[in-house]
Amino acid sequence: MKKTIFLIVLFILSITAVNAQWEPAVFAGSGYMTDNSGQGIYVYYQAGAAKKIKSHRFGAIVSNVIVDVNFNNYRYQAQEYGLGFSYDTWMQFSENYTFSFWFNPQVKYFNDQGKNYSNSEEAFQQDVGVNIVLGCNFNDALNRWFRSYKFQTQYQKPFWSKRQGIWADEDGYLSDKVNFKAVNKTYLKSQFEATVKKISASKLLQLEPKLVVAFQLNGTAEVMYEVGAGVALSFMKEDRYFEVFSLQYRARTGKEVINRLDLVEIGLDFINLYRLIK
Repeated sequence: MKKTIFLIVLFILSITAVNAQWEPAVFAGSGYMTDNSGQGIYVYYQAGAAKKIKSHRFGAIVSNVIVDVNFNNYRYQAQEYGLGFSYDTWMQFSENYTFSFWFNPQVKYFNDQGKNYSNSEEAFQQDVGVNIVLGCNFNDALNRWFRSYKFQTQYQKPFWSKRQGIWADEDGYLSDKVNFKAVNKTYLKSQFEATVKKISASKLLQLEPKLVVAFQLNGTAEVMYEVGAGVALSFMKEDRYFEVFSLQYRARTGKEVINRLDLVEIGLDFINLYRLIK
């Protein structure tokens, strides 16, 4: 049912973009994570349409996230569906800098399943919550070393949760528990990227090697840190900055992270790719 609603909304947004001459937005990404105990993948999609008014855009977005991981003999699978509002703007910030800003609040539905193969415990969880993304980009026209930056913060908070499943007691006996307290899905994550120096790949396209740092604060007060590097393909049109493709490696550590977690993530913006090649 949730997939059907998601596809219907996506179709409506697509028709709106064509008929009202709004600007469409479609991007997708995927990540792979691994440590000494296992591995997993996640895939995300987002689509929308926005009305451009001078250097501002207002619109709507739908999103979908798929997670499938297996660590320490525990398999976790999840689906997320989002529906929200989008706003972004861009400007000449100073003589040498252009600036862009985006704001994407969404209402999300989460559907998760966890299975512990060591003791046959199993849990099914449903959540409804909010997910808010704020981001900005500073682009240095002089292409100086470490002078172009990207910063993004994401906040998530569920306000309704339901969990049911099978747990083992002290004697190993499995019993049903319904409407048990759900796992806390609240988190705050901030990520900062600094471009080392842009390399011209063509007359328009730029290759951006980057250094990346991030931190994540979970609802249980657990803090995790990420450091890594990546590369992006981007281009400029007037004062607007467009990122087409990104590839990153990040290593996650923290007090509660027993084994370092290695993450590789790729992203592709289909509309920006079309803008580049048309």
